[in-house]
Formats: sequence, C-alpha cells, structure tokens
Amino acid sequence: MVEGRQSDAWEHTASLLATLENLFKDADAKRTQPHDRHPFHQGDRPGPGASGRDRTGDRVAIDASNIELLKAAWCA
Repeated sequence: MVEGRQSDAWEHTASLLATLENLFKDADAKRTQPHDRHPFHQGDRPGPGASGRDRTGDRVAIDASNIELLKAAWCA
C-alpha cells in the first residue's frame, strides 16, 4: 500500500519534471516522457546519481538571466 501511494505521488512529480525538461529542449531533441523520470518505472536503467544521470547534456540551466522565460511559460 505504501509503494502504491509513493508511485502515485511520483506520477505527478515525474509529469512536472518531464514538462519542465521539455520546455527547455531544442525542437528537434527527443522529448522526455514522464516514465523517463519515474523511479518506479526505471527498469534496468541506472538510478539517480548513477553515471550519466546527473549530467545536464543539452538542457538549459535556470538562473537569474533566464528565469523570466520560465515565469512567462507557467504564468501565461
């Protein structure tokens, strides 16, 4: 029962993470799906902190110079 509740909470969080990640990707980049960020749906992929998972790749880091873009996307 606890795992079901945790998985349900992660469904919501994974959806938000995938949406945020997709907002800042190039148009031709592969889209992130919520199950890509859901720890219960990882399968044989490495977990958080494993080699390769903590790199930003082509994603954009959010800082003071571009936070207005994020605000505009969420508050539009």
